[in-house]
Amino acid sequence: SSLTLQAPVLAGNAPGTTYQWKRQGVSLAGETNSSMVIPSLQAVHNGSYTVVLGNPDQSWSASLLSSLSFSNTPISGVNYIKTGLMNVSNHPVTLTLAAANVAVPSFAESYPGQSATNDPDGDGFPALAEYALGWSAALGNAGKGSVLPVMSRSNNQLVLNYQVRTNDPKVTVVPENYGDLVSSNWVTSNVSVINLGVTNVGGETLQRRSASVPIDGDRKFLRLRVNQSP
Repeated sequence: SSLTLQAPVLAGNAPGTTYQWKRQGVSLAGETNSSMVIPSLQAVHNGSYTVVLGNPDQSWSASLLSSLSFSNTPISGVNYIKTGLMNVSNHPVTLTLAAANVAVPSFAESYPGQSATNDPDGDGFPALAEYALGWSAALGNAGKGSVLPVMSRSNNQLVLNYQVRTNDPKVTVVPENYGDLVSSNWVTSNVSVINLGVTNVGGETLQRRSASVPIDGDRKFLRLRVNQSP
């Protein structure tokens, strides 16, 4: 997944325009074009981005300045704000556009200093499991019940409803079933999974899912396995 930040003041419209992109207020070497591309988003890219536009030859038009903004592709859900003059009648030497914080989803960002198997709040759910289900340590404990899986029995089916984080390609959640709890032979066969739409938790959009397995006379159990790739 990549991110393109663009300040739409093009050389064709204002030949003398200069650019300097910054992250956390520090100039980024070589980022002196109207757009900046981050080809592969990582946690190290978290932060606030700004671009300082220079107008040394006073070539900006008032109509051009009044429409300055950021455009971003292909990431959705990142909000951008504009600072500076909204209705410009003169030619400022510089103008700064500021982007809102870009938070790249990662377990390390959501649970800083924790390992995947730690249970920092002592509720019985490992940190990685909470993260995969859409939680973050920053949200605290209040409302955590909204992300916990819910088991039910319907039409001779064992049903597990849950939601998952889909904006971190390194984390997957897979439902498994077996006939007892002590075996290590849990499998994905016979488990049907359907999507139930989306929900919002802590400002993030999560995908709601429902896993089910037939109850065919043997005792059946359903669980979720969370995997994290390096």
